[in-house]
Amino acid sequence: MFDAVPIHVWLIESGLQNRPVLALFEELCRRLAATPLRIERAHLSVALLHPSLRGFSHTWTRKTDAVETQFFTRGMDDTQGWKVSPFKHVLENRLPNLRRRLTGNQAQLDFPVLTEFRDQGLTDWLCCLHSFNPETGLPWSQMTGMITSWATGAPAGFTDEDILLLEELMGTTALVVKADTQQQIARNLLATYVGGNSVERVLAGEITRGGVQRIEAAILFADLRGFTAFSDTTPIEETLTLLNAAFDAMGAPVTREGGHILKFLGDGLMAIFPSEDNAGGACLRALAAAEAGQEAMALLNETRAAEGLPVLGLDLALHHGEVLYGNVGTTDRLDFTVVGPAVNEASRIETLCKRLERPVLLSESFATALGDHPGLCELGTHELAGLARPRRIFGIGG
Repeated sequence: MFDAVPIHVWLIESGLQNRPVLALFEELCRRLAATPLRIERAHLSVALLHPSLRGFSHTWTRKTDAVETQFFTRGMDDTQGWKVSPFKHVLENRLPNLRRRLTGNQAQLDFPVLTEFRDQGLTDWLCCLHSFNPETGLPWSQMTGMITSWATGAPAGFTDEDILLLEELMGTTALVVKADTQQQIARNLLATYVGGNSVERVLAGEITRGGVQRIEAAILFADLRGFTAFSDTTPIEETLTLLNAAFDAMGAPVTREGGHILKFLGDGLMAIFPSEDNAGGACLRALAAAEAGQEAMALLNETRAAEGLPVLGLDLALHHGEVLYGNVGTTDRLDFTVVGPAVNEASRIETLCKRLERPVLLSESFATALGDHPGLCELGTHELAGLARPRRIFGIGG
């Protein structure tokens, strides 16, 4: 037995300093490897609340003195390796710990991986589970939490005192990992629901209603043409499937070109491309996103048509101007978005797409910022609902 208090103290200090889980785990493994425990292999898995990732894992071995990291997507429970994993057994049965001796008369090799560990010269294995939301009663597949495992090569394996010490240390480790993980979950959820660029500003403390700043930006409005009639005659599940596929077609190019999706508006979306003293560059990126979105939507429609399914058009409007970017809403329910006359004008331009039979329309300010762009053509002056004077409208492609 050794004095583990310094490790507990170090863990707590690391948590208060917001030390990343990877760095924390790597250092913890090295500290424990230097003790009489003779740790040869260690593993840490963290389950997250994320729309596409289920979690990540870090695995350390004394032989390499390095950590291998792996990320898990949702659906991992369908793999054969997971179905025969001791971790699955621990989660399904909500076991706080599971110990398996790997050699000697008390050896219990009831999972294939344990035989692999024994063949690698390991003698004892301990797994610890710490749920970050134990009170919710969620199925294990929706839990957030931490699983660790520790294996030794000591001839006699772990002593009972070693097991107690490791379990205590994992309790402290879980608190530190939970603190870091909860921050990551908050960041992931904010990125999912308010957009990536807004996350840093919100987390930095911009959470007061009316806390806005003036910025110049290219504004993109997208809308599915014919969606209302389609949804009126289509089962809601099929409608949702098409809507999500269309959002992928529209949204992926926006993100790829450095834009920020601020709102999903029924069957459309609004995004901005901040100018940052380069209006031409912002507008070029917005136009590239619009054209890529049209191409992606065309491919989606081609696939649906081949399956005998209805197809929809995509209307896009592009404008450039000054907006107020920040918190708008009630005292206790805010939306981090953009407002201002430029936003209204972009929205009104999008309604012209059907009448002018053009999938992409540009405002005069957007066209001016683009400069001498190939394919740019003027489509005349048009009245826009709610605006005092007509606007010059432009298209792409003659």
